[in-house]
Amino acid sequence: MKKNISVDISFRPNQKQLDIIESWLIEEYNKTNQGFYCNWNVILNAFESKEMSVLSLDKIPIGFAIWYFPSNYTARIDIIQIKSTFQKQGFGKFFIEQLFKFFLSHDILVVHLECAPDSSERYWRNIKFIDFPDNDRWQYGNKKLYRILVPHLKQIKSKKKTEQIELWDDEPYRTDNASPTWIWELKYIKNTTKLIQPIICPCLSDWKIRWEQNESVIIEDKVKRFVKGDICMGNFLIIKKMPKLENVKQ
Repeated sequence: MKKNISVDISFRPNQKQLDIIESWLIEEYNKTNQGFYCNWNVILNAFESKEMSVLSLDKIPIGFAIWYFPSNYTARIDIIQIKSTFQKQGFGKFFIEQLFKFFLSHDILVVHLECAPDSSERYWRNIKFIDFPDNDRWQYGNKKLYRILVPHLKQIKSKKKTEQIELWDDEPYRTDNASPTWIWELKYIKNTTKLIQPIICPCLSDWKIRWEQNESVIIEDKVKRFVKGDICMGNFLIIKKMPKLENVKQ
């Protein structure tokens, strides 16, 4: 990106900015028969619901993104585009960095998206987006990727005689004799039930989860029936805080 230029981002774009974006999307579509003008209704809805941000150079819009928050702590990017004449100049990287800062300010911990067009996959992988687990829900249609934005609890390779969360990538009736797919050793902020770092993992609500302490099972069930600490579902299991043991029914 060149120095001595005025670049700013609006998270509450106005009608004039929207009109300029529409004009260059139409121009792009007329020239190439490609681009996001075919999604104009989606863009317009995002503008009206205040889920759109605009990148401007010297007060002229040269890029935009639309996104929404499908659940607590998660964001989904639907479209992000830099006008073709300003691509490969660092504006896209700057825009995404600022978008992530905005997400973090709203307590968003993980971002996910679909690679459309397919050619965008390489770009997203270059900025540390990774694949969802191999499951029909995430493998159908366009390639689906995600990126965790914050430090998070790392998985351990095998069970220990400690307090743990174990997660299987299937329903309980299919996992009777199977080892857990992911294991996290729970570590707390002193004198609290808040984890020092959150557990963040792609997850389906029917998957099997187990809370275990010193090899004794506290709870084992589907994720959707798991205890309510500070726990998020949707496309991800996100646990920031565990309930007190005395409040958990055995």
